[in-house]
Amino acid sequence: WDSYTTDTCNNLASKTANAAKEETASDADEIIIYPNPSNGNFNIGYNNAEAPYSIEIVSFSGQKVFEKQNINNPEIGVSHLAKGIYIVVITKDEK
Repeated sequence: WDSYTTDTCNNLASKTANAAKEETASDADEIIIYPNPSNGNFNIGYNNAEAPYSIEIVSFSGQKVFEKQNINNPEIGVSHLAKGIYIVVITKDEK
């Protein structure tokens, strides 16, 4: 929810945001990324072994720092990226 304050006599107002849509993957679509933490190279394990898939890596600040499409190899090399926390987005068949 969003909130904002007005500093006049302790007035507080709030605005309720719309509920987020939750999506979950089935066990057949389970993805495993290992090792975590990584030394700059990591592997992607996919229960449904069909390839290819696409990967996007986003920094914690929201900047896209890596993108590759139509990947068939489970090993991803990103040793050129600075140490930090990243978000990995894997897309297969528009999912």
